[in-house]
Amino acid sequence: MQTRVMKTIRLLSLILVAVAAPLAAAQTASQGPTRVIPDYTIGPADELAVTVSSPVPQPIYSAKNYRVQNDGTILLPGLDAPIKVAGLTVQQAREAIRKALIDARQFENPIVDITVTDYRASSVNVQGAVRNPGKIPLRADRMTLSDAIAGAGGLQTNAGSRIYVTGPNRPKPEPEARIEDGREVFSKQDLVDGKLPDARVYDDDMVFVEVAPHFYVTGYVKNSQSEYNWEPGMTLQRAIAMAGGATSEGALNRVEINRKDPKTGGYKKVKLNKDNMATPIEPEDVIKVPKKRM
Repeated sequence: MQTRVMKTIRLLSLILVAVAAPLAAAQTASQGPTRVIPDYTIGPADELAVTVSSPVPQPIYSAKNYRVQNDGTILLPGLDAPIKVAGLTVQQAREAIRKALIDARQFENPIVDITVTDYRASSVNVQGAVRNPGKIPLRADRMTLSDAIAGAGGLQTNAGSRIYVTGPNRPKPEPEARIEDGREVFSKQDLVDGKLPDARVYDDDMVFVEVAPHFYVTGYVKNSQSEYNWEPGMTLQRAIAMAGGATSEGALNRVEINRKDPKTGGYKKVKLNKDNMATPIEPEDVIKVPKKRM
């Protein structure tokens, strides 16, 4: 009789284990998709779904979410002391929890499963011409380059034409990707125009928004602003247009361009092209629109 009861208990235990696993999966699924990062190192503020079961008749911990505290620990039911999991991979954390449960005599041979449901320890570092540079928590299943820059407050008015992205967890770039000094390069204009919907960022990525060099327009132009962002392909015609164009008193036929000498640091007058307005403008150029002669 006792043997039959023990067999029944063991059978019920196995049924409970079989039921607990899909319930845990359903609970995790209800929270949305989770990302799987190979060899991910757990950190403070990560959220872990922990399920503990056993092949012998013992209580089962169904999937429950635990937020890793600032000191890197979580506290499981039945344990007197918290378990340090920060700095461990998921596999190492499983072993640490398993050992703690055995040492506390909660289980003889526990089966521990951990799923990271919220990677709050992951981040992207956004620097350069953004309003709030710094680390942005990587919380979404698919964070895009646009999301990361928005998280840093958006682009500054002095943002240049290029955005550089690099990181240890990035996949191999596509053949058509633009690479400079080992960094992927994206166009700011493409970002602004919404042409980079699939440009993703990953844990520990460094995003650097180029700070645009400047040129200056002075004299008889409509805008009082004198400093403007320089971009590749800038011409005299476009530069003056950015300054609002010449006033009615401005003499476009006598425009001057003064260019900084990299050796001396002084400025020298530039000889204009035959088509004056097509003359290329370089960073730090100073354009002067004089007054018309009487």
